[in-house]
Amino acid sequence: MVGPRGRWRRGGGRAGARHPRHARLGRAMTAPIRLLVTRPLPQGQEFAAALAARWPDRFDPVFWPLLHIEQEPAPLELEGVQALMFTSANGVAAFARASDRRDLPALCVGEGTAEAARRAGLAAESADGDAGALARLAAAAWLPGGGDLLHVRGRDSAGDLAGALRAEGIGVREVILYSARATGSVPPDITALLAEGGIDAVTLFSPRSARILAAFAVEAAGAGRGWALDRASAIAISPAAAAPLTGLGFARIITAPRPDRAGMLAALDGLAPMRP
Repeated sequence: MVGPRGRWRRGGGRAGARHPRHARLGRAMTAPIRLLVTRPLPQGQEFAAALAARWPDRFDPVFWPLLHIEQEPAPLELEGVQALMFTSANGVAAFARASDRRDLPALCVGEGTAEAARRAGLAAESADGDAGALARLAAAAWLPGGGDLLHVRGRDSAGDLAGALRAEGIGVREVILYSARATGSVPPDITALLAEGGIDAVTLFSPRSARILAAFAVEAAGAGRGWALDRASAIAISPAAAAPLTGLGFARIITAPRPDRAGMLAALDGLAPMRP
């Protein structure tokens, strides 16, 4: 779906569009960066709000959530747990829906996840990094004899946080409380924007979403409806998310300096429209 500035009418032009010559001049001087946000909702909307707060009127976000988050009906056993571990805000949201307990401390992979945990009423600490950083934080926080650590995660969680901690002799449990499902075909308005080179940048927040985007791009090219990405930048949250984007025709692929929202914002700093 397209944001407020992205309403398209039949014939390919924007509603209320100016004379093409004037539009080109205005775009070169003042047009915002049209940013395709592929994160699941509502996290995608929250990211757009963070962009607007930091750079008012600089970005024109359009939304195509590649994944949809669904709650898993798993039993949640908290007896004998001394702390929770979260590797995403989706895990925090899933835990908050599944339990009223707010007395357990939360060890979080990054500050964005920690903020979500605090909003949910949990005392949270951020590892400010990736799963490896969270493992180090959890190992330092674990109290022998005080109970297990519980990793609240999704069905397709990357890495093996629990295995890394168990190798250190730390008691860890895992519970799958949510799953991320692919949302399906490309919306027609997004197809039009991608085909005509109407996107300045695309954000990818996970390796899985990057693989889904790449599959759609290859499918479009094979059907003779390839996307015009030669003036677009791909912003990936990690090297693993950047890898599937190679060869899709992006003008550049930028990897965030750290795998969290702050890193994605830093990667977007200095980005300018590359469309004519």
